[in-house]
Amino acid sequence: MKGRYALLIIFLVLIFFQPSFAQIRGQNNRHQETANTKKETHSYQQGTENRPFIVKTTPGTKSKPETDYETYQTYTKPWYDFGITWSTVWLAIVTTSLAIYTALLWRATKGLVETSENLSKQHLRAFVFSQGFTYAPHITGNEDRIKEYVFWAVLKNVGLTPATDVCVWAEVKTSEVSDPVTPVFNTTHERTPTPLGPQAPFQTGFLRVPIETMMLAWQREIGIFIWCRVEYRDIFDTEVIHHHEQCFLLDVIHDPSDLPKETHPSYIQFRIHGPQNSTA
Repeated sequence: MKGRYALLIIFLVLIFFQPSFAQIRGQNNRHQETANTKKETHSYQQGTENRPFIVKTTPGTKSKPETDYETYQTYTKPWYDFGITWSTVWLAIVTTSLAIYTALLWRATKGLVETSENLSKQHLRAFVFSQGFTYAPHITGNEDRIKEYVFWAVLKNVGLTPATDVCVWAEVKTSEVSDPVTPVFNTTHERTPTPLGPQAPFQTGFLRVPIETMMLAWQREIGIFIWCRVEYRDIFDTEVIHHHEQCFLLDVIHDPSDLPKETHPSYIQFRIHGPQNSTA
């Protein structure tokens, strides 16, 4: 009986461990196959006379096009690239310099044109000037006696274009010799503008000075001042008002009550005096 129980136990143990033995056997077989594969691979990598892994070839002679292409890629192309790069840089510098020069040239040309226009305007615009005062004695009837002296100024537009909005003022004032103060002349608010063509003359109104006043000036008791001012515009700058102004002190060098002789110099001289002498 004991022998049977021992055989039964051995049988059961064999049945229980049979899968484990098969698994272990399979693992051993796989390990053996892996080892064989590595050995075969190693021997294949090393190569044999029958199955060489590395085949040595002897390079042949290169053709001339291939040699020329390698020479081009190694030596010629870098110089071409270098030349193109610096040519582009210099072209950019030259183009920039040309642009700056063109801008400066345009600016200079514009300034020259503006200067020419201004010079043309200054050359062509109206210039109204006084040609000085003149006078004449006023003789009464059959008495051959001078009653008064009459003064007036002659103006002229010496420019090449018309003057517009022309206004003229003229006035006479006196000052005591004992208190030699130059009178101040002012324009009135009354304006009677008129146009004045190129080279056209214009005359102020008459200024009358009695003979008694002229005698006092001859006796050096008073000074007689005569003044004229003209304001005008030109056709180019209509907002600008130009003017011409003159003030004279009368020098009476002979008795003004005598009739002037034909061969005698003028009895009255005009001497510029005071700050009211300007033009613009």
